[in-house]
Amino acid sequence: MQESVLPAFERDALLERACTGGDGMACMRSIWRVVRSDAQRGGVLFARTNAWFAAGCDVGIAFDCGMQGHLYGGGEGRKQDFAVYTRLLGRACQLGNADACMSAAFSLQRFVAEGERDHDKAAEYEARAVTLNIDSCSRGILF
Repeated sequence: MQESVLPAFERDALLERACTGGDGMACMRSIWRVVRSDAQRGGVLFARTNAWFAAGCDVGIAFDCGMQGHLYGGGEGRKQDFAVYTRLLGRACQLGNADACMSAAFSLQRFVAEGERDHDKAAEYEARAVTLNIDSCSRGILF
């Protein structure tokens, strides 16, 4: 059985509806589709998506902190800000997101301004990622 493929305008409308309804991932996908063709609309979507993920991050949801960080690192809908990107990924790491740990470590070594690079903190994030992944594996959790 072959999956049906929706035309782009229908996909965009469904993503927009889901985003308006509070689905942060739908907002993120909308940003990726829209920002290159309509920067103003991309900015509006950024604000909405940022608000959804910020609310989750504020209450300690690691995934939401990581996704909010990626909004700043990717530059969709706004200028890239690697300091905010790294700070939010660091928070996600501390809350238990191993992928965020690795991204924060890489950012601390490569993306942030020369004077803000911190190889010791990057090594801490890398070690935490390894620990989190080993712990997940030992409990049978696969990503």
